[in-house]
Amino acid sequence: MSQSNHKTKAFTLIELLVVISIISLLISVLLPALAMAKKTANATQCMSKMRQMGQSLIVYSQDYRQSLPPGTASDAVVGAGNATNWMVLTLNTMGIGGVTFAQQAALKNPLALSFFADTDSIAPTASNGNPNHYSVHPRLMPDVSTYESSGGPFTGVRKPARIDDVKNPSDLYMVYDGTQIGGGNCASVGLGLDADRIYYSTYLVWGVTGSPSDRARAGENRDAASWGDTNVGEIRYRHMNNRRANTAFVDGHVAPLKYGGNNDTEIYRKNVNVRY
Repeated sequence: MSQSNHKTKAFTLIELLVVISIISLLISVLLPALAMAKKTANATQCMSKMRQMGQSLIVYSQDYRQSLPPGTASDAVVGAGNATNWMVLTLNTMGIGGVTFAQQAALKNPLALSFFADTDSIAPTASNGNPNHYSVHPRLMPDVSTYESSGGPFTGVRKPARIDDVKNPSDLYMVYDGTQIGGGNCASVGLGLDADRIYYSTYLVWGVTGSPSDRARAGENRDAASWGDTNVGEIRYRHMNNRRANTAFVDGHVAPLKYGGNNDTEIYRKNVNVRY
């Protein structure tokens, strides 16, 4: 009686190296695609949030005779304990919380903490609280605590705009991806496109007596080191490899804006100035 010997055939070194090479090749091909898919998903989630912000601001204006909320208002203006800003008032319009910072903080609502957090930016932590990743147009929703001092037509206390006074609602933005500051804060009202910039022949320029040579810069597309940084309040093109910024316009639509360079962005080709 004969007994057959069964031998298990093993991979040769060459076969093993071929398999490893194929796996490595697949990983090198798939990882960039997966990373881009994640960036696209984050940008889409941001646009969804921004659409809710825009709609909430429109609803707010309908309840207040077409007036938008203030970008921010200090205790000195609205009374002790009543400080607020557009984010708090937006959450209130959505049915999430109160109308002041104190009322919103007392709720300790995790939804309120995460709503204004962009997935492509600094996340909220115990140390930085709820970093604001979005800012609003300084003409539409200004800091009502400050004054104009340029001597131009807007000298005096800044007031929120009325939506029905805006002549170009499809070109004028309300909310945009904003530059963060330091450990995760951000200016809730745009400072980069401030009160002294006007629209002149397809571009924004500096000053009431500006000329095309005084063209306002689009910002360096980076987060600010501190509150004194010149990039505070600029638009932050943080999506899709720092080349897209989501923006909600006055008419309610949301669109990504393209960044090409310091003086080459879509927002600066649009009339973002508010003159009624």
